[in-house]
Amino acid sequence: MTASILQTIVASKKQEIASLPHIMPKRASGPSFIDAILQRHPALIAEIKPKSPSGGQLLQRADVPELLQLYNQHAQATSVLCDEQYFGGGFDLLAQVRSLTHMPLLAKEFIISTRQIDHAVKNGANAILLIAAILEISALMKLT
Repeated sequence: MTASILQTIVASKKQEIASLPHIMPKRASGPSFIDAILQRHPALIAEIKPKSPSGGQLLQRADVPELLQLYNQHAQATSVLCDEQYFGGGFDLLAQVRSLTHMPLLAKEFIISTRQIDHAVKNGANAILLIAAILEISALMKLT
């Protein structure tokens, strides 16, 4: 992904965050993401990615349950795209995936705020992805 696309996505995230309701943060529960991926070498982290800015539509949401049946048999964890505008995901997709699996979930989002982390945890994430390229060092430290 080019720097200009990242800048565009981050700008839209700032607007999105402003509309996210404030929720009480809670600690993640459920299986450990790290323990799960250390159980097998190499570990398989499957992904739910409905669309891509460069590839278009990749997956219909209606196909998620069937896909999760396969992932539950073979993967140690699943990442879920939580960006709606560019990747067709969302925290609602994360919650849907949580309802279909007990394996650890990684929320894959352009996280720039603790509010996003709170929503990821509320919707079933056991881990989050932080993209260092879009964060200042101080923000990275605050979010870890």
